[in-house]
Amino acid sequence: VLFQRVLGLVETEDVYVELLGLYYVKCKHPLVQREVEDALHTIKGQFQKEKDKKNLKFVVSFHEFVEKTSFLMFGGRKIETSDSPWEQWVFQLELLPTVVI
Repeated sequence: VLFQRVLGLVETEDVYVELLGLYYVKCKHPLVQREVEDALHTIKGQFQKEKDKKNLKFVVSFHEFVEKTSFLMFGGRKIETSDSPWEQWVFQLELLPTVVI
């Protein structure tokens, strides 16, 4: 659901990690997958910067695009995002010690 909300209609695939016994979702489109990986590296960088902190919170906000007309129709129309989001997802991440196998 998060992929569809944030990235739009993208084709995904489930990837199984046998060692951990779990699946994760990956985007099939290489450019979109690269954007996802870049965002994850940014989140990872925040953890590394704040070594004393064990929790990280981030919010994904979804805004509606609104077509606005300028006063008296001069200047035409423009598309803007609404001031308040129509939905927000809040994520709390907790950093756990690394287990070496």
